[in-house]
Amino acid sequence: MVKKFWACKIVHGPELGFEVKTEFVTSFDGLKEAKRYIRMDEDLYPSSVWTIIEIWETEPVRSIVMALIQWEGGKVNIDTGKQTWVLTRSGRAFDLVDLDPNEVDIEDIAYSLGNLCRYTGHPEPFFSVAEHSVVMSRLVSRPARIHALVHDAPEAYVNDLATPVKLLFPDYKALENRVEVVIYEHFEIEPPNREILKEIKDADVRMHMTERVQLLPAPPKPWARNHPEGPFSYRLPCWGLKDAGPIYLGAFKQLRKEHIG
Repeated sequence: MVKKFWACKIVHGPELGFEVKTEFVTSFDGLKEAKRYIRMDEDLYPSSVWTIIEIWETEPVRSIVMALIQWEGGKVNIDTGKQTWVLTRSGRAFDLVDLDPNEVDIEDIAYSLGNLCRYTGHPEPFFSVAEHSVVMSRLVSRPARIHALVHDAPEAYVNDLATPVKLLFPDYKALENRVEVVIYEHFEIEPPNREILKEIKDADVRMHMTERVQLLPAPPKPWARNHPEGPFSYRLPCWGLKDAGPIYLGAFKQLRKEHIG
């Protein structure tokens, strides 16, 4: 038997005393990894309430825990008859329920982000998530660069959704956070502290302002996301499909080398 640590966000309920929320449940081989996951969520959501359940991983116990993982209201019901993995370019089956850091691959991420167009495909010219991430990594402080580069890396597995869509489906953000954790774990990158996290969020908003001025038509109503410092004074190169992925891959290799020494 293998001991597992399950990090669970809980809400008190009348029957069992608690209800495990699907999007906030994941398992770890060690207590350190479980606590790291919780710390990242608490940085994003200060009101988070977490507990760590330590169990011996057996198939019956795993089935019971997985049975608690249910998404309601039109969300995915997880059972053995439904496919919960996505096939990547390298031929990996990246399972969005049973997340495995070993299935993360930087070439998959770079290729996918290089093909994903920002703003649901409406920019002119084409502008990828990969380029957004690389440019952003050049505009933040040195300690924040690797975090800026990978801040949208989960989208290689869960796709890029427009912000209004994310607001309508909060479970998507929770899933994105879980994928982010295994990406950090695979590449041995320390999660961003509060200062870096704030810098990343501010830079992301300013990138949005920069991109919408240079790539999108004037809107018929005001944008909701703004920053007091305004857009960056940076001309977006718009690399296109052929170059964005390879440039992202090169940037990652360099920044990760700097990050881990």
